[in-house]
This record gives sequence, C-alpha cells and structure tokens, in this order.
Amino acid sequence: MSSCSKSTQPTVSVIIPTYNRSSTILRAISSVINQTYKDFEIIVVDDASQDNTEEIVRNITDERIHYIRHVFNKGANAARNTGIRQARGKYIAFQDSDDEWFDDKLQQQLSILNNVDNVGAVYTGYIRYENGVKEYLPKGELNIIDGMLNTSLLYGNFISTQTLVVSSEHLHAINGFDENLPRLQDWELVLRLSKLCKFVFIDKPLVNVYFRPGCITSKPDKRITAMKYILEKHSTDFASHPFSLAEHTYNIGNDFLSLNNRKLAISHFYKAFRISKKPKYALGIFLLFFGIKTFNTIKRCSKLIRRTATPY
Repeated sequence: MSSCSKSTQPTVSVIIPTYNRSSTILRAISSVINQTYKDFEIIVVDDASQDNTEEIVRNITDERIHYIRHVFNKGANAARNTGIRQARGKYIAFQDSDDEWFDDKLQQQLSILNNVDNVGAVYTGYIRYENGVKEYLPKGELNIIDGMLNTSLLYGNFISTQTLVVSSEHLHAINGFDENLPRLQDWELVLRLSKLCKFVFIDKPLVNVYFRPGCITSKPDKRITAMKYILEKHSTDFASHPFSLAEHTYNIGNDFLSLNNRKLAISHFYKAFRISKKPKYALGIFLLFFGIKTFNTIKRCSKLIRRTATPY
C-alpha cells in the first residue's frame, strides 16, 4: 500500500468508504484489485472505524491503494466526498466496503467511455442478496434507457452507486454527494448528474450487493427524512412532473404506515390524491378509516394500493 505517487495519473479513481467493515473490506478491495482493467487507484476512506479495518487495509501490498482516515465519524457521504477531493483519475468509480465487483466491470465500462461520444457516466445491473434471496436489479419493467435520464430518474432511482463510473469533471461540477442526506444519496446524486451528462446502461450484473438486516437502508424514518428533503431540494423538477411527485408522496405515506402513524399516512395519501387523482390514493384513504390492519390485509391481496418501487 502507498500514499499514491503523484507522478502517474490513473484513468480511474475507485473510492471505497468504510466504517467498521473489517469482516468484508478485504473482499471488496480484492474485487477491485482483480479487475481485468488495471489503470486505477483505490482510495479507501475510513470513517473513524473502531475495529481493525485500518490494519487490514494497510497490510494489502498494492501500490495503487491510498488509505485515508477520518478522525471523527462523518457519514458515508462525507467519506465519499473526501475520496472525490483526493481522486486524480479522469473517471471516478464507487465501491462499498461490503460489496463485490465482477472482474470485468471496469473493462466493460471504460470500453464505452473511451469509444462512445458524449457519454459522461456508465452504470450497470447488479445482483442484490437479501435474507437468502437473490434478485437482479434494476428490474426490466422500469424500461431503462440510455441518454439524458433526468426525467426518468424523477420517478425513482435505478442507479446504484457501486455500479457507477462517472467523469470526475462532472462530479466536481455538482460538488459531489449531499452530506445532509441520511440515505438515498445515490438517487440525489444522479438526479443532479443527469442534468449535465448522458448515461449508458450495461444490462447485465457486474456487482454483487449484500443487503444487511438493520442497516440504514431498512429504516423507514430515515427514508421519510431523505424523501422529503429531496422533494424539496428538487421541487421545481418534481412540480413539472406531478405524477412522480404524487407517487413519492404516496410512498411517504406508506412509510408512515410502517411506523404505525395512521394520521400522517392519511395526510400523505390525501396530498398525493390532490396532486394526481389516481384511484389507489383515494382507496388508500378510505381503507385507512377502518384501521391499519385492514389496510395492510387488503394491500397484500391487491395490486391497486401497493407502493411502487422506491430508491434505496
């Protein structure tokens, strides 16, 4: 491991934020080291881990690895931004410390970036593992397309950070990740990026993503906070696409239901109905007058009132 010599500029900077991931960090880094594409640096940003993460990283003998440690825990967004500021590559890629890249991920993405004109970002499909269930994402019914994706992304996220390689110029132009967000940071980042550059999608799994029970992405209160923040920050864009605004508002109501807050669930269903007169919003309000248990029972049996997929 080295502090990254400044004499040779790598094509890709791979940023890996980590916090107390001594059990998985080696797998994550090894999946980058083993890439068929070799012109990269790895920037590991340790967000003040209290385990032996630092020891594991420093024991890896690869001159392309640069280790940075935060004195205080600042969160994953701040850790990624620290990496972005230190990155020297023309392109920046992100890896999570508990996930795993396929060996040819960078090779396939750089082939597109080097040979297709006017492309600023390339993302891929991935395999998500949760509670023994294996699922390929993003799902085909999302009708994923290439190009300027700013309108498509308003309806929900389909780009996971671990799959993304993006021009460093564009990342610096938007000032990286928003550190105010407790989650959904990948969605908010690509919402801003999508106004600047074209995307290309590789429709095949090139990352294994391991979802851990109890992690922040499973907490509805954090999702509510993040969703409200994003809807406000991008209010002009969502106002231009009321159907997306209504659906996200309805989904916030569903999150309040999971917290057993019937009053705020009804309030958000009503807001969604005022924006877009979809029957399911009105049906949801009606059923909630009979209680959360009745709503959930009918919800399990009916596609009419289920929430749509939301970014995570």
